[in-house]
Order: sequence, then C-alpha cells, then structure tokens
Amino acid sequence: MNRSLPALTALLTLTTLTSVAGCRRETSPTVTPEQNEGKGKSAAEGDVPPEGCSSAADCASRAVGFLDAGAFDKSLPLFDYACHHGFADSCYSLGVLLRSGEVAEDPVMAHGAATEGCELGHQGACVHLGLDLLLGTGGAPQDPAQATERFSNACAQGQPIGCRFLGTVHYTGQVPDADPQIAADSFEQGCALDDGASCFNRGVLLFEAEGDAQDLDGAKTFMTRACELGYKDACQAIPLVDEAIADRDAKVPGANLRVGSASVDGLTVNDLQCRVQGGAGMLGSLAVISALSKRKAKIDRCGPAGTVAEIHWVAAGGKISSADGEGEVGACVAKVLQKLTIPFDGECAAGVVLGPGS
Repeated sequence: MNRSLPALTALLTLTTLTSVAGCRRETSPTVTPEQNEGKGKSAAEGDVPPEGCSSAADCASRAVGFLDAGAFDKSLPLFDYACHHGFADSCYSLGVLLRSGEVAEDPVMAHGAATEGCELGHQGACVHLGLDLLLGTGGAPQDPAQATERFSNACAQGQPIGCRFLGTVHYTGQVPDADPQIAADSFEQGCALDDGASCFNRGVLLFEAEGDAQDLDGAKTFMTRACELGYKDACQAIPLVDEAIADRDAKVPGANLRVGSASVDGLTVNDLQCRVQGGAGMLGSLAVISALSKRKAKIDRCGPAGTVAEIHWVAAGGKISSADGEGEVGACVAKVLQKLTIPFDGECAAGVVLGPGS
C-alpha cells in the first residue's frame, strides 16, 4: 500500500523558529544570571534610555510588559536599548520581533540583534544568526559551514531548535560533508529536548528508511511524542504508521477480508486474512470457511484434534492453485486443500483447527 507522510519539517524562513508570543520566554542555558540581567546600570551622560524607562534593566522589564499587552511598537525601542546594554534575552526578543510582521520588518537590524545576542551567549539568538548565515539574509554573507557551526553549538548547549536545524541541513545536503547519521542523531537530540518538529522528523526518517533500516515501531514512538508535544502533522501521520505496522505484521499484507475466529459446518478457522478483489466482508469470510469445510474429514486426518494448522494459499480461476503450511500437519492440510473450489480469487492465510468444530 502506498503511504505518504507529511513532508519532513524543513528550513523555510526565520519565522519558522519562533513567534512573538514566545520570544520573551526563551532563555539560553549558557547565559549566566549576571549576563542575562545585563549590566543593569543607570543611564550615563549622553546615554539616555528611551522614554518610559530609567535603566537597561528597567527597559528590559517594561518591554516584556508592552509585549504582553500587544504594544509591539512600544516594546521595540526598549528591547533595543536593553540589548545594547548586555541583556541577551532582549537581543533575542528584538530579533524575533523584527521578523514577526508585528512591527516594520528590518532584517538587517534583526541580524544585528541576533549577532549581539549570540555574543552574549543566548543560544536562541545563535540559531537566528545561523539561519542568517545559511540563507544569506539580513546582510549576512551566505556561509553554510558557519551556519552549521552555530546550529551545532546551540544544540550542544541544549537549544532544541538548534538541533532541529542542524539535522535539517545535514538531511537536505545544505552543508558540506552532509551526513545522514548526524541528521538522525540531531533530530533525536532535539526530540529529547521536547521539540515536536524534531520528533516528527526523526519519525519520518525511520518510516521512510529502506530495507532493514526501516523501523516502524520507532517511527510510531517518535510520532506519538511529537503529537503529545502539539505537532499536528505527527498526529495526522500516526494512523498511516499504524497501517504500515499492521501490514508488516499481517499474514497477508494488504488483507481486505478478515475474521478473528469463526466456525462453519463444523470447521473452525482462526485469524483468517485474505486479500481478494473488492473484499467481501463477514459473509465473504464465512463463504471461504464453508468452502474449506468441504474437505473437513480429510483435514481432520492430518493430526490430533485441537491442532491448529497454519495454512497459506493462493486461488485463481475459482480454485486454490497453490498452498503451503507450517510443519508436518500444516503441509498435510495444505495438500488436502490443493485445487479446492473457492469463492474468491486472491491470497489467504488462516489457522485451521483440526477435530470437532464449535
């Protein structure tokens, strides 16, 4: 069965990284409290804070308040002032705001904020800087190698989006010496840091891998985690992964006629699975068992009562054209069923119970 998952989350624009609503909340794990609070000095002569705040620390605090109130234009100069006075979080928030569309967009100024925030140790700002270097935006020279280094450092410092983008550049080949294993490991690390898109991406790689590298159970685990983290594409993908797992575990891949257990004319059959043209529902299943029951007496002579013979057969032209079974009893029953008239052409497998039916 042909299945297609939603596309792996790729690098598109800088706004894929975060939103204004979240920009004030992200703090870098590498920034010390002293760094994150900035220099906190009152304005020196010639260095006057914007109207409404008295120091860099005051500006940083009031900017967040304006942001909460949706007064984005008022928060902008306060974030700018605080950023230039050592507040890493303010640099990060300034960069996000300037790319958000909530104020006049200024990619060059946003790039400057990302650069300054990264120099102050804010790994979210470093990821923004890496994106500028990757895409050549904000006046930055396009430098995929430097971009990858930013993503790698951010990921190593516990910034999940850095892990996601590190994985993406290796997956898409946007970096020299792209390595699929680094892509997989980076997505896995981002997932461990609760980035839903990273979990989804790791699941996609496991789902789409070929041969023995495919791991549907692993894909299900990562998709489930991504869905729990609110990543909608993963929630939509889970049923597709479940279908693939069911096919993998099925006696007959793509079976469209199934019954757990049923008895017809004294013959009991367990876990009947068939792939037949058009399907046939429960009545079709009963018709198949009824056909098998025509040779019940010979089937029962293949082994002790209660034995379950696992049988697989293919029917064409209204007759079983080939059949095989597990073990000596299964082989005997398969031989009995050869050339039996059957209501549907297709492929089937079932456990046939020898002896009295229920």
